[in-house]
Amino acid sequence: MATPIIKIQRLLIKSMFEGISFVSNPLVAGALLFVLTRQPGQSGNTIKTRLIEQLDRLPFELNLERTIIVLKVLFGFGFITRTNAYLNTIAQSSWALTAPVSDWVWHQEIAVVTGGSAGIGEQTSIRLAKKGVKVAILDISPPTNAALQNNPRVHFIHTDVTDIKAIDSAADEIRSKWGSPSILINNAGIGAARLITESTPETLVKIFGVNVFHHFYTVRAFLPDMVKRNHGHIVTIASTASFVALPGIADYAATKAGILSFHEALKQEIVHVHKAPKVLTTVIHPNWTRTALIAKEADQIEKAQGPLLTPGVVADNIVEPIFSARGRQVIIPESLKLLSLVKAWPNWLQDGFRGLLAKQASQEFMAR
Repeated sequence: MATPIIKIQRLLIKSMFEGISFVSNPLVAGALLFVLTRQPGQSGNTIKTRLIEQLDRLPFELNLERTIIVLKVLFGFGFITRTNAYLNTIAQSSWALTAPVSDWVWHQEIAVVTGGSAGIGEQTSIRLAKKGVKVAILDISPPTNAALQNNPRVHFIHTDVTDIKAIDSAADEIRSKWGSPSILINNAGIGAARLITESTPETLVKIFGVNVFHHFYTVRAFLPDMVKRNHGHIVTIASTASFVALPGIADYAATKAGILSFHEALKQEIVHVHKAPKVLTTVIHPNWTRTALIAKEADQIEKAQGPLLTPGVVADNIVEPIFSARGRQVIIPESLKLLSLVKAWPNWLQDGFRGLLAKQASQEFMAR
């Protein structure tokens, strides 16, 4: 369990990063630079004079010259990061400079959501249906949310996603009822805390079947029609565990790293083999989310690491690229983007970073 001091440290670090993020916005940093370097300060009421007065009140020394240097650095940093974000966006959308939103007529689109009856899948299905999209939910249990029950735009099909014949049968049923889906959200996933030495062939077959193999089965069933029309969007629900594996979740992390590789290969096959650049791909990496997957450990994780994500927040990040007609890689929360760079670090730094995370994870695991 995290001590009060650790919690305060996390809060301070979070506040610091949020403050830097705000000031590094080129519009903010640029405006401040303009005022401090261009605005004359003869009058006590000028913006420049007021800013200087605020600087003088800080508990540490930061004179005008230093402030201007810091702002120039933040402006450059903000410009580079936002340019990088834009390049990432168009790269994830096959280098399309503009989003083909007009190609999407939402009341004519058909979505397939695996594991769509509860948690993140449920909230995603609700948002799609509200937009007018027809939603086929493939799950082993029917939805219990009233927004998905008796809804003419929602069709539930009892499906074991680890069974390729069941997937093919569901695909035939959807095509017979509505037509060919243009949106595929591979959301179904399972996991449990266990050490590698506690794994069994049965648990491994099950977790890899749900978390990895079903992605292959659904893409095999639905991608060909998307390619024919050069129109579609496939969303892979991965995890921040795609980047960093911790004690007690080796099998889960392996599946999430695996589907990240699957997603990367899928995008290249769609663009360079199938020649269908308008079939978009998105991968979502949520951190710990309060769902049935971690119901038993949720409170313990929250005490140790802070507030968990909610299914609604994750669902908002799933439908945003769909409705924007943009492929994306989304890490939730955004403050954890650093995790995607860990494997590029020197080995000594990677090991030290993983060790810090593993110590806390080990304590939480042993306390289960």
